[in-house]
Amino acid sequence: MPSLSCASCQQISRGIRQRFLTVMRSLHLVTVLTVTCLSLVLSTMSVPAANAQAVYGSIGGTVVDSSGSTVANARVTITDTERQVVFATQTDSSGRYDERHLIAGHYQVKIEAQGFKSVLSKVDVSVDTVATFDATLQPGTVSETVNVVGETPLLKTERTDVSTVLSTEQVNDLPTYGRNFSQLLLVTPGTVLFCWGDTSTENPQGGLAVNANGQMFVGVNTILDGTDNRDFLYGNMLIVPNLDSIAETKVTTSSYDAEFGQISAALVTVSTKSGTDKWHGSGFFYRRSDFTIVPPTAEPSFPTAQRPR
Repeated sequence: MPSLSCASCQQISRGIRQRFLTVMRSLHLVTVLTVTCLSLVLSTMSVPAANAQAVYGSIGGTVVDSSGSTVANARVTITDTERQVVFATQTDSSGRYDERHLIAGHYQVKIEAQGFKSVLSKVDVSVDTVATFDATLQPGTVSETVNVVGETPLLKTERTDVSTVLSTEQVNDLPTYGRNFSQLLLVTPGTVLFCWGDTSTENPQGGLAVNANGQMFVGVNTILDGTDNRDFLYGNMLIVPNLDSIAETKVTTSSYDAEFGQISAALVTVSTKSGTDKWHGSGFFYRRSDFTIVPPTAEPSFPTAQRPR
């Protein structure tokens, strides 16, 4: 066999080392790119998941017996009375139950436990809120039912946010100029209209700029069915929803949840109407002109100036 000199061996060794380092750098670059792509994908997936929490509400409470002891494993049936969708859960060892991701609307809650009378009550669920229904079971048979008339609690103990909720009736009945939904933000305490001369290209939907609690309008974020609905440059609503399409609106001006960290002024959560098990619809005609304006009952009279004699 031919013998290799020391110089040749060193040259071969350097070549192998360089190839090895090149391969390792390539693998490192591929790994970095893969991790970066995965991070972007996960962050993109996490944003809708966080915002989706603002679309729904929840029902929770505690079940106890007549002596005040908690009732575990009680069957809780929650029925959406408008869509006839049924949700089933049960109480835990401490008598607590919690059903989340409920569409805003009217629900019927039925609680059953062996050796106790059933409890039945109507509960209304709002957007991004927790409706509390605590039940006290009386001894008896499950076939016996006690109807409970719910009362609105004076204090909200499950959350600390300061908010104003507008129902479907309030959205439709409150007066607005030009049927512009953004005007309803001004019914919230602490809000004031910010007048500035934006053009139609900057604000094609005609949404109002509203300051909240002294904070500029650019810090107001609107979430429409879980999707960001704000122009990040001008702070206006990208889509001003039709009043007839709105099921409920919640305007939060203080103590927002951690998922809404980008907000400095107010959070406007809008939930549009969804289908039910019955046919329904609405129609409207809107016209504003001199023909539809009610004329004054009497023409104002002004005294004529008398020329001195």
